Amino acid sequence: MADSVVRVGFVGCGGIAQQHFNALSQMDSVQLVAFCDVVAEKAQDAAQRFGGRAFTDVRAMLDSVELDALFFCLPPFAHGAEFLAVERGIPFFVEKPVGLDWGVIREIAAAVRAKNLLTSVGYMNRYRRGINRVRELLQIDPPILLLGGWVGRTPQARPGEGIWRWWIQKDKSGGQFHEQVTHTVDLVRYLAGEVVEVHAYAAKGLNRLAPEGYTIEDAIA
Repeated sequence: MADSVVRVGFVGCGGIAQQHFNALSQMDSVQLVAFCDVVAEKAQDAAQRFGGRAFTDVRAMLDSVELDALFFCLPPFAHGAEFLAVERGIPFFVEKPVGLDWGVIREIAAAVRAKNLLTSVGYMNRYRRGINRVRELLQIDPPILLLGGWVGRTPQARPGEGIWRWWIQKDKSGGQFHEQVTHTVDLVRYLAGEVVEVHAYAAKGLNRLAPEGYTIEDAIA
């Protein structure tokens, strides 16, 4: 193995983490060495598939394994472990959205700036060639109006699938706008600058097959 290999650990081994596992495991310069999840079976499964060690506690993982980088693939309500990465000076990637608690998010951002730590967030559309071509053009000819949207079905009941236990709960996911349309909002910011004023209207009652505990909006304008 090359001396320049990057040793990567994961906090959160759910659905989106699988995509990163599959991509990173194809890179000769990356070694997946540690996996942490509150569901022990998920971390153990990843460790068996890709090598490395499984944990259910982030601090225990960081105490036990030397890491060059961390991936945080967590539900919106579960963030905060990023502070441990900052304390130890470990560069990290965070899947979007970066959290629900605005106070915690701002504290993490301030800690990252103070440490001058390399970080990134999973807004992958920013890196598309077409998007960056549009951005170049808009620097020359500033936009007057941008229209964007996210179209998708509302969540249905799927017993046994962990994501639906938090995705459909407003106090855990933040709702569709926060969890999905955040990609569209990020592109608007990337292409046209920061938001200065917001107007919004939410609608409920469209999802006739909503599972028990469904508290998110069905649509937002």
